Amino acid sequence: MAAAVIAERRRRRFWACIVFLTGVCVVTAILFGTTLQEEPAKRGAAVPQAPPAPPPVTYIDTDGLLVVFERAKANVLVVNFWATWCPPCVEETPELIEFYRRYHAKGVAFVSVSADHPDTVRERLAPFMEKHKIPYPVYVFTETSPKQLAHELALDWTGGLPATLVFDRQGALQKQWYEEVTASELAAVVEPLL
Repeated sequence: MAAAVIAERRRRRFWACIVFLTGVCVVTAILFGTTLQEEPAKRGAAVPQAPPAPPPVTYIDTDGLLVVFERAKANVLVVNFWATWCPPCVEETPELIEFYRRYHAKGVAFVSVSADHPDTVRERLAPFMEKHKIPYPVYVFTETSPKQLAHELALDWTGGLPATLVFDRQGALQKQWYEEVTASELAAVVEPLL
């Protein structure tokens, strides 16, 4: 009988040790952030990298846009209003991407403002940005009409899309398109302003 009691105590100690060591491993993993997926990197093996996420989408109203424009004043500023549901906007997207890649490091601020409804960002806008690999941040205009913005900027704009505006370093409007624009058309206006 004494042997049975001793064997039972050993079995209980064994399982208590197993439970204790498992708990220590879990706590260590939580505290130090180690996971089994990190192990190949520690051994020098290549770990697949996730593709870069598209730039963030920011919801913005007229007042917010005016602040963004004011902060960009030391630069030549290009503002493009567009939407995923607008065929000419979709057509000009590769041109805008090309222009952005050529000029964003040369002192040109690029502001992209989507007129997509804020409720459709996840199912329409984000996939569009990912598909086209849009490299610039996109603002989603939260107001239903651009009339106040057009008034604040002294524009004769009814809100038709696409619309692209170019401002010089002093904030003066230099050129506006209320139709599709190409990278070369933008460059011809921007180059002399740099």
